[in-house]
Amino acid sequence: MSKQSLIYSFIMLLAMLTSSCSWKSHDGKSEEEVLALGYQIGHDWGLEFGGNVQKYGIIESLQDTTKTIYFGELSSDADMQVWHKFCDEIQRGIQAAMSESPGTVKETMTLGDIDNERLQKVRAEAEYKIAKAYYSGDGVAKDTKQAASWFQKAAERGQVDAQYCLGECFRNGDGVWIDYKEAVKWYRRAAEQGDAEAQNALGICYKEGRGVEKDYDEAVRWFKKAIEQDNAHAMYQLGLFYAEEEENNVEYAKWMRKAGEKGVAQAQYNLGVCYMKGKGVNQDLAQALTWYEKAAAQDYADAQNNIGVFYLDGMGVPIDYAKAEMWFTKAAKNGSYMAMQNLILLEQRRRFSDY
Repeated sequence: MSKQSLIYSFIMLLAMLTSSCSWKSHDGKSEEEVLALGYQIGHDWGLEFGGNVQKYGIIESLQDTTKTIYFGELSSDADMQVWHKFCDEIQRGIQAAMSESPGTVKETMTLGDIDNERLQKVRAEAEYKIAKAYYSGDGVAKDTKQAASWFQKAAERGQVDAQYCLGECFRNGDGVWIDYKEAVKWYRRAAEQGDAEAQNALGICYKEGRGVEKDYDEAVRWFKKAIEQDNAHAMYQLGLFYAEEEENNVEYAKWMRKAGEKGVAQAQYNLGVCYMKGKGVNQDLAQALTWYEKAAAQDYADAQNNIGVFYLDGMGVPIDYAKAEMWFTKAAKNGSYMAMQNLILLEQRRRFSDY
């Protein structure tokens, strides 16, 4: 079996087990299917490493990883029984593999020969899945402190997604104290591995001077690296550099369009404003409404409010107080203070129109 297949079989097992800590809802899998996967992983590792799986404690390490998180606290008799059966199936798989291919692994094999880097990668993937489960509350009680702790374990093993997520934790104070320098440290590690979201986040840190000295050139450099990977948020951030100076309006509208076409709600709203005001594009109220509607569909409050204004004042559409009220109400529910004021203005307009 190839190394890639071996890793895949283990990751598939972990992915299935992360769906729940209850044996009654293992992503629809029966106990028999879970035990079959335990046998398969034992068989796969047995084929590759033979007796060295037990000699160097590799399988105990993998069992510990699954037991601690994927089997929960083993709080019930049913959990304990399944766990013991699972361990038995791993051992049975190892023994079957060794009997099928005797002598395939040299008895003089050292731990270094077992490719510790690959073993660390498997564990890092498991730890990242654990962190995501705690962060989202998927199958376990949501716990951002635990999530940050597991993100750190995986990040220190070089898992790129965990490095980015740990940076987010330090930036936002999720499970840890806010620490922009630590955020930059982990964003940089992920960014240097080519993670586009981390490259964008590092660019924002340089742009805002958080955790590093403010450096617009460095910010643009990281945004452009992320854009090379078609990252929409980096397109939006780069576009904001052109927002202030009138001579850059065309460039500003260009980047808002690029990001908006990829679904960034704020970019869609900003492009709507460009069309409404003729900033960097020819004024076109119909196009403005189209882009506002795209952002509004993502519950972007300012866009919902502006659509309400269009119907309140008849901007490119017939005056329609009922539609204006609908959009103002949506925007107000999403936190728009301006929409709340516009609801009052709408009521005054209605009263005036009655005379």
